Amino acid sequence: MWTQMREELGIEIEKMRLVQKSLATATNGERQRIHYFHVEKWNGRIRSTEAERVYWESEIPNLSIVPDRRAVGKILRVQNPIVIR
Repeated sequence: MWTQMREELGIEIEKMRLVQKSLATATNGERQRIHYFHVEKWNGRIRSTEAERVYWESEIPNLSIVPDRRAVGKILRVQNPIVIR
């Protein structure tokens, strides 16, 4: 994981935690396990070295994959908990 982040995004991870694991079906029908991590602290400037581009999507409904929406929703709830008084 650390090597991939350095090679693909140009960052060194300092702190991360597992958010969730999901199973996905690839276009060839193969089942794959997807791990979602929240990288809380890193060194370096994020840059795209393998993908066409890297961007932040701040609207959860715009994420097309349901497990992606769930994982990001979990992270945001932890960062911004709702306090009921």
